[in-house]
Amino acid sequence: MTHTRRIHRLFIVQLLTLAIVVATCATPLAAQDTTAKPTPWDVTGVWEGKFFSARLEAHIEQGEEAVHEGRANRISGVVYSIGPLGEKTTYHIAGLVFGNTITGIHGSGHSFKGEIIDGARIEGVLTLASGHELPLRAMRRDSSGN
Repeated sequence: MTHTRRIHRLFIVQLLTLAIVVATCATPLAAQDTTAKPTPWDVTGVWEGKFFSARLEAHIEQGEEAVHEGRANRISGVVYSIGPLGEKTTYHIAGLVFGNTITGIHGSGHSFKGEIIDGARIEGVLTLASGHELPLRAMRRDSSGN
């Protein structure tokens, strides 16, 4: 047997060994728990805050399915910016909740990253598409609408 054939066989044996190790260590997708809550918080509901002179009202829904290898839940919603004269601007958002962190993005390029505090308050930074960063705080509206 030539030296080249021995190297070739050794390479094939190593490749098969690697394939067997990977196959036995990987968890099949069907076996993963995709309904587990990776975060202790459910942010579904109405959240309110202020942005300069505008009142913000966010209607958020949190998905049940775990994503990103079971570490996060998807969120989606609508944020209304209501000006001092009652004019309303609507923003449709999508994002993730993982642990105490919440992120969201709007199609215009605006994004938000914040921390969920006690399940009743969110504090973070709104980054505008221009790159400007602004602090933002939101409080959960209680179920009675107050």
